[in-house]
Order: sequence, then structure tokens, then C-alpha cells
Amino acid sequence: TSAQAFTTGNGGFIKVLGDKVGVFDEAQVNASGANGGGTILIGGDRQGLNSSIRNADFIYLGENTVVKADATDTGNGGKIITFAKDTARIHGNLFARGGLTSGDGGFIETSGLRGFDISNAPDVSAFNGNGGLWLIDPYSIIIVNNVDCVTCTLTSPFTSDATNNQIDVDLIENALLTGNVTVTTGAGGVPTEGDITFQANLDFAINGNANTNSLTLNANRDIIFTNASSVSTVTNDGLDLILNAGRNVSLSSTTTGLNTNGGDLQVSSVDFNSTNASIDVGSGELNLDDVTNNVILGSAQGSDLRVRDVNSVSQATSTSLVFDDARFRATAATDSVKLLEANNDFNTIRLEAVEALINDIDDIDLDGGTVVTSLLDITAGGNITDSGAITVSNVNNTAVTNFDTSGSVVIDGNNDNFNNVRSEEHTSELQSH
Repeated sequence: TSAQAFTTGNGGFIKVLGDKVGVFDEAQVNASGANGGGTILIGGDRQGLNSSIRNADFIYLGENTVVKADATDTGNGGKIITFAKDTARIHGNLFARGGLTSGDGGFIETSGLRGFDISNAPDVSAFNGNGGLWLIDPYSIIIVNNVDCVTCTLTSPFTSDATNNQIDVDLIENALLTGNVTVTTGAGGVPTEGDITFQANLDFAINGNANTNSLTLNANRDIIFTNASSVSTVTNDGLDLILNAGRNVSLSSTTTGLNTNGGDLQVSSVDFNSTNASIDVGSGELNLDDVTNNVILGSAQGSDLRVRDVNSVSQATSTSLVFDDARFRATAATDSVKLLEANNDFNTIRLEAVEALINDIDDIDLDGGTVVTSLLDITAGGNITDSGAITVSNVNNTAVTNFDTSGSVVIDGNNDNFNNVRSEEHTSELQSH
């Protein structure tokens, strides 16, 4: 099937719809265009949400089939949707590439809500532009190492398989070389549906091109990184990692590690727990601003750390936090920030909480805007300084500030406000201006 524009114009619009949709043998579906890719709908429209397009129960694409919505000269790649309400078995080759001269990559969705099986990573690359997006959208999914094509030779491919929602991490790695990947889970009929479980080792490398692509995980329920799972990058290859969960994000194993190599790690969830895991964002940011309840941190390092409007921030034992600039806000009536491990190292820290207890192995600078209403306790191996107005007070004048340092305490920001200050220094006197 073809709806191509060979010399000028965009590719056309192709719909392959029905209850059971199959593309077999060496069939090709092509909506490429010289100035932009077209649109191909196989089994439905994006995420099955277009009420004017009939959604298939089952779709099947054979391993020798080809589906294209490329821009062949200029312009952006097109849109390819492969969607099934029940089970999708996608073993063909999907392309929505940007033009040779200019243009960005397109959009490809591969979704089977209850059963999902895929053999090849779609190609949303761009020769002279930005890579496009691959969307994976089942009810639940497990990302694993090494998935074989178990349905390529099925006699009847139009059968339900709610037990095979797995994807090989190698496909995600390959897609990230030239574009961005989003995995989204929805609310199905089974109470446990909606999770994204990461049981694999993703190694991101694009040959040192200093590119930063993104992997986004959107879970209706939980995002779980299990034992021996990891995301890692190599020199000059940063990866932005976005984790959005309707409930919790958990990285609780000593063998779990996330290394974005300068890419940002951004989390939105109810609770975030990285108790025994290791996180390294390099020159990037660990952003937990959209966590709404409790944060428990394991070892983590990077340029910036952000936590805002949570109930509590705490730290697992025998871990370390090393950041150039860390900001914490836990401001409800009983909220606290407690980061008490001996090897923590914050160059600058801003604290907004009822209680804030911080250990630091070296010098620490309190950023202007620090506001604590009950207890500020800082233990440092070096100097304690400030770089702006610090407030540790309440209406009853009972707020307490404790400084314990092997160096000196120099608090000289304008408009500081302390109720009670206790300082134990080893090399100099407390100075307050």
C-alpha cells in the first residue's frame, strides 16, 4: 500500500483498520514524502483515543514487512501508529525519519494494551535535525534483558496474550541512539496493572557525540528498579531520564544504579526511595521537586539536587550525598530534612523545614533563603558560612541553631534572624554580622 509524494509534498494518509489487522509476508505500507512523512494508522490512532478511528483488538506485523512515513528530502518524519486493544505482535520494520537535507524525526507508537511483543526498534532518526519519539503504551510492562520472538511463527497471531508484556532493553538502547523513547502504562481492568518494572541493564552510548536524548517512564502505578538493574552512559553521552509514577518510584537494591553522565534525572511520584541504590547525574540535576510525600535517599552525586514540598527527606545509613548545590523544602507542621551520614559533601545548601539536621565532611555554605522554624543542626568537617539571609526562628523564640565544626563559623549574611545559637568550633570564634 502506497501514498507517497516522490518529488514534492508530504506523504499521504493510510488507514489499515478492523477487529483483526495483519500485515504479512513482504508487504510494504509507505506514506513517505519528499517534504514530509505522512500518517499511517494500523489498528487505531494514538493510544486508541480517537473516537472517529476504529480500534483493533489484535494486530500482527510479520518480520519481513516494512512500514514507512519518511521525509525523503526536507521536512519532518511522519506518524505511524500500531495499536491493539488486546494484543499487538509487531515484528516488522518501522521508519519515520527526517529528511536528508533538513527536518526532525517523526513519531511512532507501538502499543498492545494487554499483550505486547516487538522484535525491532522503530527508526525515528534525523540526518540533519533532532530525533523523533517512539511511544510504547501497554497496561503494564517489564523491561528485561534478552527477549526472543516467541510469536513470529504463530499459526494464528490473533490470540490474546496478557502474560507477555515484556520488551528487550536492547531495543530501547537502539532507539535512543537516534531519538527519544517514552514508555507509558495505563489503568487496566486488573488492580496490579499500571507498573513499569525495570529488570535490565541499559547501556547508552552514541559514540561520543555529546548528544542528550531522553528516556521517559510514565507509570499509572509504580516504577520499580529491581536487583541488578541499571541505566548507565559513557563519556560525552548524556541521557535525560524522566520517571513519572502515579504512586511510587523505588530503587532499593545495592546492585541498582542510575548514571546519566550529565543528563538530568527528574522524578514525579508520591514516594521516592533509592535506599541502597547509587545515582550519579554528573554535571546534571537530580530533580525530586514533584515528589509529594517522602524522599529516602541512598548514595547520590551530581551538580544540583532539588527536593520541594515533601513531608520528609531522609538518608539511608552508610550512604553519601555529594552535590554542588542542594535545595530542600519540607515546610508542613511536622516536616524535616535529616541527612546525617558522615561522608555527605554539599558546597551550598538551602533548607526550608521545621527541622533540618545535616552532616557534611567539609566546608558547607548556607544559601540565602534558608528558613527553619524549630531546629537547625549542622555538623561540618570544615567551615560553616552563609551567602544570604538565614532565618532560624519562630513566634515563641524557641528555635535552636546548633553548629559543630572542625573549622570556623562565619555567619555574615544581611538580615539573619536566630532565636538561639549554640556553636562548638575548634579553630575560631563564631562571627555574626
